[in-house]
Amino acid sequence: MLRAPMRIGRMVGFGLAAAFAGYVFYSLFGVEPVEVVGSHVVRDGALVAVAGEVRNTGAQACAVDLEIHYYDQNGRPLGTDALPIAHLRPGERREFLGPHHELGGFTDFSIYLSRGRNPYGN
Repeated sequence: MLRAPMRIGRMVGFGLAAAFAGYVFYSLFGVEPVEVVGSHVVRDGALVAVAGEVRNTGAQACAVDLEIHYYDQNGRPLGTDALPIAHLRPGERREFLGPHHELGGFTDFSIYLSRGRNPYGN
């Protein structure tokens, strides 16, 4: 008599685990609607800046902060800039240009898109 309730319990447990795993994969592989479609370094003598273009591939207007991180040849951080990109309409492409800096030893950069703090405050 105990076998039938154990089987049903296992099946329910397996179903819940599968649903949770599906949600996790959906969350991990969800596409960010704003993407950087190109970026490059702009040099003006000893000054450097990063320029490029972003595109909203989503169905709604949105705003993001573009974070530019600067590094030396050993990967050590030299500085960071945050550029607000406000009201990017669906399908819109917009060029950006970071501020010019005199960064001794600059060799590389990275760009991150930030939509602000998450509900947990980080």
